[in-house]
Amino acid sequence: MKTTEILTRLESVKFSEQQARVIAEIFEDTHSELATKENVEAVVTKAKYDLVKWIVGGIIANGLVATLLKLIA
Repeated sequence: MKTTEILTRLESVKFSEQQARVIAEIFEDTHSELATKENVEAVVTKAKYDLVKWIVGGIIANGLVATLLKLIA
């Protein structure tokens, strides 16, 4: 919802222009801090990628350590 729409709706129910502006600014500030579905999906995708990267790295490191132990023993 646009700020002008908020202002118009609030003024239509007898809010003063100053009251309507303050409320519209609060909504605008709050809206800018909310996460969108795309933001959440991007974070989840990155987390999945990082998890897979760490798991694969751990498997490779485990294999290298096992190989070194066999060579040493």
